Amino acid sequence: MSFVLTVSYPGDAAQSNVHFAAGLAQTLGLPLQVLLSYTVPLAVGEMPMPLLPVEEVRDAAQNRLDALQNDLQTRYTGLQIQTNLKYGTTQDALQEAAGSGTQGAAVTVLSIGDAAQTDAWFGTDSVNIMRENQGLVLAVPQGVSYHSPRHICLACDAKGIQDGLPISGLLNLRSKLPFRLTILHVLEEGTSSTSYDRSLLQEQLAGSAASFSEITASSAVDEAIVTFAQAQSVDWLALSPRHHGFWDSLFHRSHTSRLLSHTRIPVLAIHK
Repeated sequence: MSFVLTVSYPGDAAQSNVHFAAGLAQTLGLPLQVLLSYTVPLAVGEMPMPLLPVEEVRDAAQNRLDALQNDLQTRYTGLQIQTNLKYGTTQDALQEAAGSGTQGAAVTVLSIGDAAQTDAWFGTDSVNIMRENQGLVLAVPQGVSYHSPRHICLACDAKGIQDGLPISGLLNLRSKLPFRLTILHVLEEGTSSTSYDRSLLQEQLAGSAASFSEITASSAVDEAIVTFAQAQSVDWLALSPRHHGFWDSLFHRSHTSRLLSHTRIPVLAIHK
């Protein structure tokens, strides 16, 4: 059976992404799996030595995970909750826990904010997780509460449409979350709006209803998308990491994208 996967961040007392994931799991009728990874701090030197006993670090992490599970079971009656303690980095543990196919995570829910930043997830690291993990990966701004999405906007450029958007996972999600879908074609300034064939999109949607919009990004692409999303009351923004040119234009290494740092809208990475 598939499941909703999320991460517990040691620095986040509110665990807002975990509660977001629990609400989503209840809506989808799927189990929730909560992952906590841990590492042992080492003294730097010719012979690195653990600063704390490995068993002490592991036991503390397990106690934190057990307390979180008890809290979730109290709040979300009837929700099947599993916990998973892993040694190593969060990214490696996530890739292993996410699995694949019908046994894999239907949606992986991450956090963006101060707690994620202290866990080395902010900026480039969080974008790498969204790019590399398969399935649907949802990055939720810290403090945002769950509600079932009513409007999801899939932002793309002409090349993404021509190459074929990996939209099947999003359409599968729509069978359980009856949201309104908008396809947003983002044009660079000076580009013709006829740079793609809309029939390609219709074919990829396989009969699923959607509305279509276009915007021209005269400056920063991420700012143009955020402005559109806020004006149109978008609940989640969807993007395809597979189309690297468009994705990289949104998440420059030289600055933190507004999509991740300033907007209060969850960002959904879609994969085949």
